[in-house]
Amino acid sequence: MFTIFLFGTILGSFALKFSADCFNNLRQPMSRSRCDYCHHSLSFLDMIPIISQLYLKSRCRYCGQHIAKRYIIFEVFVGIWLSFVAYKVQHMLFAYQIFHFLLFFILLLMVASDLNNLWVPDFLQLMLLGLVSFYYMKVIEFILSNHLISLLIVALLWLGYMLFPDKIGGADIKLFTLLLALIPNHQAPILLLLASLSALVYALVITKDIRKPIPFVPFIVLSFYVLVFAH
Repeated sequence: MFTIFLFGTILGSFALKFSADCFNNLRQPMSRSRCDYCHHSLSFLDMIPIISQLYLKSRCRYCGQHIAKRYIIFEVFVGIWLSFVAYKVQHMLFAYQIFHFLLFFILLLMVASDLNNLWVPDFLQLMLLGLVSFYYMKVIEFILSNHLISLLIVALLWLGYMLFPDKIGGADIKLFTLLLALIPNHQAPILLLLASLSALVYALVITKDIRKPIPFVPFIVLSFYVLVFAH
């Protein structure tokens, strides 16, 4: 399990780099990592998750500028997240394990993008749609069936987006809609409630300003995992 945690921290570091490159429209998203301040290329020893930042005392080796703590916090969080998923799926059939790890990876990139940029690339949402469609094979049926509670919530979210486009993101609604296909109908309002409450706590405790835009995707994903595995 410790090995999985370490691998998760590496994926967390990769996700932050990938999301930053996507937002900056770089043609080579796998380009060398650089310091945010002096833009010096970072060596392998500068990029070891957690260890490098602790060893360098959260400062750039080349310019001495302070490195934001959010990097190490995110790496630790992703390590714990992947360990949790691995523990929960260890007794599932191999096909289900593959599905959950692919789901984890796509949601990880979406979380990193939203945290970094308050923006989620459409191609990630298309990847999620493809994965959900392949696994569930009931996306269209889900939309057209009599899941009244889920459909009502989705309709209200889209109405809110059209009326107040600066208050809720389109990516948030699309992610929420897709994840509804993976949970029972009666859990739809619980997912929205948990995500909203956790986002509100974040706004009150961390940002201390409920008027400031916050990334909502991480709270949707966190609430989704609480509902799926909380038994």
